[in-house]
Amino acid sequence: MFRSTITVTRPDRDRLLEVTRTGASALGWALFVDELRREIDRARVVDQTRVPHDVVTMHSTVRTQDLATGVVEVHTLVYPEEADLRSGKLSILAPFGTALLGTRAGDIVRVATGAGVRALKVDAVLYQPETVGRRGQLLASGEEAARSTAGDS
Repeated sequence: MFRSTITVTRPDRDRLLEVTRTGASALGWALFVDELRREIDRARVVDQTRVPHDVVTMHSTVRTQDLATGVVEVHTLVYPEEADLRSGKLSILAPFGTALLGTRAGDIVRVATGAGVRALKVDAVLYQPETVGRRGQLLASGEEAARSTAGDS
């Protein structure tokens, strides 16, 4: 799989490197660890407060569309021990999960499958934990500013 440089948050990179070193082989994902490691090694690593809102990070929920069939799917990118395809939780070690990491809304990812190569468009990042965290920080700082302004009167 060849694609442009991806963006990964520092905490995601650190935890993913740990996954590639330890329990992944015990969970039956050993074949896919090398691909994930290559993606991490060439990724642009950013602080989690600086990741753009439309980048797929760990625990992001993403809507994709298969360009050949038009089928729309929603997945949440998770660590291997959290994976459960029935509930839409896609392991980072699955080829499609690795391909999604660091992509942006509008990107097209290509994934080799038993039936050939699938091309999927990342329609939208429906949820990204880093964005939610920043909103919470902004709300808290706004409330604090409102309190200090009220105290000035």
